[in-house]
Amino acid sequence: MLTEYLAAALSAARFEIIKDEVPYYGSIPALTGVWATGRTRDECQRNLASALGDWVFFSIARGEEPPTVNGISLVLPKTVATSRDRPVGPIVLECPAELSVALGKRPAEAGREIQLMAALRLYEFGRISSGLAARLAGMSRAEFIVTCGQFGVSIFQQTPEELAVDTANAGNRYPNSSTHCPLLGD
Repeated sequence: MLTEYLAAALSAARFEIIKDEVPYYGSIPALTGVWATGRTRDECQRNLASALGDWVFFSIARGEEPPTVNGISLVLPKTVATSRDRPVGPIVLECPAELSVALGKRPAEAGREIQLMAALRLYEFGRISSGLAARLAGMSRAEFIVTCGQFGVSIFQQTPEELAVDTANAGNRYPNSSTHCPLLGD
């Protein structure tokens, strides 16, 4: 069902050339916010497919049913029983056969990579904790934190504003500290 939905959505894509250093622009009009650019039409199509995948993934993660496209719908279950101590069970994700080839991995390895990428993105966007992300990725929390660094995902979940407040509070708490701290402007 997912494969058919993605194919239907991509078949509805519209492309145009814009005045920009990255001149190809593509969007899927039925799906608000799904757009991409590229230096070539092929690159734009690949980027649009990636943007669509992310958009569908996060729609599902938020419990939202994506709109019907060309008569194809994704129907989500109304409720899912969960427990912190036991897994919900397998979540089946239908992928194109060529995905394993594109990733250069066997299907089981590709599945583990998709599971890891899902854990990283959900954690990066603040949707799940590092502990839950580690469980989803099938590794320890320490391994997950190291993996975050390898993929450029910050383990600090603070906004710049929250970090500025914490830095100011640290300066107020230890005003006579003889330790040099570049964050405090010493």
